[in-house]
Amino acid sequence: FEEEQLFPRLAAGGEGDLADLLVDEHKTIRASAADLLPPLLAASTGRLDAAGFAALKPVALEFVERLEAHIHKETAALLPAVDLVLDDHDDHEIALAYAES
Repeated sequence: FEEEQLFPRLAAGGEGDLADLLVDEHKTIRASAADLLPPLLAASTGRLDAAGFAALKPVALEFVERLEAHIHKETAALLPAVDLVLDDHDDHEIALAYAES
């Protein structure tokens, strides 16, 4: 949703570098989440052995670190940029698009 509704507006308002960075991070986070899925599914069915857990742990920790850093960027940079770039009309359009998604 951010990539389709919010980031283009930020780019048009001069915050394209930030939007591009966050899109790249979203791709990386999605890839990390995809790496987590097989071992987590195995764990949920009791099929994750000690070696599988040892392999899962660093991948899970890396995912948490990436997500935490991304959330920090969104809080520290994205939210202020949204306040600067978007007007009430943009806010309204984004809210409607979100409600319809």
